[in-house]
Amino acid sequence: MKRITNVTKRQIKELFQNGVDVGVFESDIQRYLYWGRFDSELSFLKRLYQLDKMPSNDSRYQNAEGDIIQHTINNDDWELCWVFEDERFPLHDGTDEDYLRFLIEVFNPEICVEGDLLKKYFSQIQGFLREDGYELYASHYISGKPIYSWRLLTEKEIKSLKFLPFSVRFEDDLNTKKITLPKIAKVDRKKVFDLMSRYEETCYLTTETGWNYTKPTKEAVWDNLKEYYCPKAFNSNKKYENTDSFEDFIMANFPQCVFDVIELYYRFTEGQAFEGEINKVIGKYGYKLVSGKIQSIELFQTEIVLPQNDDNLRELLQRAQSFSYENNSDSIQSALEKIWDAYERVKTSYGNDKQNTLKKLEEEISCGSMEMSQCLENEFAFLSKLGNNYQIRHFEKSKKAFPSDAMKKYFYNRCASLVNLCVSHLNNSGL
Repeated sequence: MKRITNVTKRQIKELFQNGVDVGVFESDIQRYLYWGRFDSELSFLKRLYQLDKMPSNDSRYQNAEGDIIQHTINNDDWELCWVFEDERFPLHDGTDEDYLRFLIEVFNPEICVEGDLLKKYFSQIQGFLREDGYELYASHYISGKPIYSWRLLTEKEIKSLKFLPFSVRFEDDLNTKKITLPKIAKVDRKKVFDLMSRYEETCYLTTETGWNYTKPTKEAVWDNLKEYYCPKAFNSNKKYENTDSFEDFIMANFPQCVFDVIELYYRFTEGQAFEGEINKVIGKYGYKLVSGKIQSIELFQTEIVLPQNDDNLRELLQRAQSFSYENNSDSIQSALEKIWDAYERVKTSYGNDKQNTLKKLEEEISCGSMEMSQCLENEFAFLSKLGNNYQIRHFEKSKKAFPSDAMKKYFYNRCASLVNLCVSHLNNSGL
């Protein structure tokens, strides 16, 4: 998919080149280096690309890593943000997925330098992307810090200058039955209302004229809802009519209206705790609240098992699962890359000798069963052969491409199942 225009790419490149004004009373231009905490951009780029397998533009060096070291560290004679125009990298003429993957890595909490400058950059980049129909969002958290992904905006959202609740942004799809929502049981509607009552707090608000005032959360949400439409609910005679009751709006309404009030409530709390609890209620209906928006859960595999003592593996698996929620062609490819990286990392659980690790995993998981040990050996061999012959990463042009997204899902599931088995064993072993 290529929705991100060259205009947007130019704006983002110039943002990193020229900086932003962070001054209050006087101009104060500051530049944020996209490689964040790293001492050079080389370390950042190696997280995304296999530089040692990419060609060099300098005949003195065998690969891209060599000429990048020479021209950004030894000589430092390449202009800032050269990577955005270098044809070896997919930022100038690659897919949207290629470009967005780069951006979310910039804001990875392991890399970025937090502060007002980073917030300015994030806000401006978010604005640029919005024009082309994308937004970055926190798909999950590590140590309380957001890990970002991206999602498409509806046409209504692109045209609007403000947040649109579920029923408004998907109004056309709901009317044409392109989206059909499940019925939400009364007991679960009551749970939603009770959760909002439990999370009730005082909201500090400001009018357009600058007047400060306070309101309880539910009142603030109710006022916000009225900015989009007149609240209605079904009465005891099944007539759909105007209502002033927050509880009736939740208990006797269409599912999309319940989703509306959940999203608006989140905007006044923005709490991970509320998000987690609300998802326990609505998850059974195939939907979840993610960073302020309710989206369908279209997993193409079972829930991932997370390791207890390997943060890097945990992040890879969380990223893989996050991409699997989107279930479109770009996200399937991203999920495949992350699960493959996780699979390769599992193979070093007992040290860098992968063959030794595989042997130990086969022996320990099979619990002495020769038949099960052989089954695991065959599975590891099958996946490794397929992964080495087929294009797992988008830039591996020398390998065979998967014939379809369905085959990518199949390979993803095979990898995920084996990784789950290994991680469960490692967790039980305390490793």
